[in-house]
Amino acid sequence: MDLRRIGEKGVIDKLRALAPHFHPEVVAGIGEDCGVIKIDESTLMLVTTDMLMEGVHFKLDMITPYQLGRRVLSVNLSDIAAMGGWPTYAFLSLGLTDSIAVDFLDEVIKGFHSVAKKYEVSLVGGDTISSPYSLVIGVVILGKSEAGKVVYRSGAQAGDIVCVTGFLGDAVAGLEMLNRNMDVPDIRDYLLKAHLDPAPQLEIGAALAKSGMIHAMIDVSDGIASDLWHICEESNVGAKLFKELIPISEPCKKLAHILKTTPLEWALKGGEDYKLLFTVPKKHKTELKDFLQGELGEKFFEVGEIVEGNSVWLINDQGEENISGKGFDHFAAEPGAKGAKV
Repeated sequence: MDLRRIGEKGVIDKLRALAPHFHPEVVAGIGEDCGVIKIDESTLMLVTTDMLMEGVHFKLDMITPYQLGRRVLSVNLSDIAAMGGWPTYAFLSLGLTDSIAVDFLDEVIKGFHSVAKKYEVSLVGGDTISSPYSLVIGVVILGKSEAGKVVYRSGAQAGDIVCVTGFLGDAVAGLEMLNRNMDVPDIRDYLLKAHLDPAPQLEIGAALAKSGMIHAMIDVSDGIASDLWHICEESNVGAKLFKELIPISEPCKKLAHILKTTPLEWALKGGEDYKLLFTVPKKHKTELKDFLQGELGEKFFEVGEIVEGNSVWLINDQGEENISGKGFDHFAAEPGAKGAKV
């Protein structure tokens, strides 16, 4: 059977079925943004890994090596943010082609270091190999959290409000500008930064976990249509998203207007925005808004609700549309055919 028939989720499900927990210290494994391992009664270790491949996640003629170094670390730190933890150590592995120059590698390392320094992440190891076809970068991040403070995908409950911590669709809008070699001066820098240099929302994730009010959380990496579905699957619930509540920035709307397309598709399915998607009981919504504003001066957007069932529904003028899992999938389409991946 072709991998396209089972998709990325099918591949993960197969790995999950073959991954028993031999050690009692394993609190959570496949199915979450990070693996969670008990260190002692008060401390949990978070572990996440990701690979980025030239031609799938980036093109070298569309990103500087410094930006690439920043990006590969930032998108991995987003997984730690999604569980309310804080990063501590990193491992960096590089598959380098013969065409990679030393100056290029220096800039990648400088970019990586700039993000590591900001969040006090120590690079403690990794691996290097020769790659015959394309540049491949793998990152492993270790983080930590207090026991009882980790937020999982699996805690959403019917009646919860679905919220997101920022605008959606900006990253894929930035990619559209790059692919089309467009230069719209008043929106260019904003949208390109959203795609090329996303910031992990570690402070917001930690604050949400600290509040003790939220039930589930994930970062928006594959598009809210897929990422909310992940929460629903792990929590055995369904969800409704309301079209008029999806937060879309003015630059994203302007580019969509220029290209005569709808920004809603970018917001729902584009991915790589790396905002945090979470659920909170209705009774805590106002209290949580006040808490996050007081802690960080940040806000969030209410976009939907958790319901009984097992699907994600978009509620629009035409009625209901099942959008479960309709974000980026590495195996269901040609690389770059869908989502914000190149």
